[in-house]
Amino acid sequence: MFDVLSTLSFDQILQCFSDLEHGCRCTQVPNYLFYIMVELLKNSARATVETCNGDPRQLQRRPITITVGADQSQVAIRVHDEAGGIPFSAADHVWSYLYSTAQQTKGGSTFSQQGTPLAGYGVGLPLSRLYARYLGGSLHLQSLPGVGTSAYLYLKRIETEAREELPFHLPSSVSTISLI
Repeated sequence: MFDVLSTLSFDQILQCFSDLEHGCRCTQVPNYLFYIMVELLKNSARATVETCNGDPRQLQRRPITITVGADQSQVAIRVHDEAGGIPFSAADHVWSYLYSTAQQTKGGSTFSQQGTPLAGYGVGLPLSRLYARYLGGSLHLQSLPGVGTSAYLYLKRIETEAREELPFHLPSSVSTISLI
């Protein structure tokens, strides 16, 4: 998968949309939000590459889209792919720890070009949902088998003044993040 993705530029397979006039600012713990988004994008990218059998021309016709929407109290982020969706038989298992649809290699897991585990542990989606809940939000999947999957991440907009006073200062514990 890494070989195929490295030959494309991100604008060929990833599209970002926002109907927000002035972008969107929300205060969140950046590491958790980063983990969730990387996991959702990684799952969509892997499914898309597998569906297209690594053909770059087919990949360009099946973009992964990120759409951001917000109101005064909440931010919604949708990651959508057209990679064939989650089969009905697997839909109940995707939130189970240690359940994975990743093809296993001889070494026991799917590896990227650098030898780092890319998929296959079965903790990505469950941990992402746990982080979303910890941040006061939620994570939901809607899949249409044979078509594609949309992951919806809903997060509360936390005001900058709503920080918890900690006994010591961690400068990177909370950041204001601009989305699109």
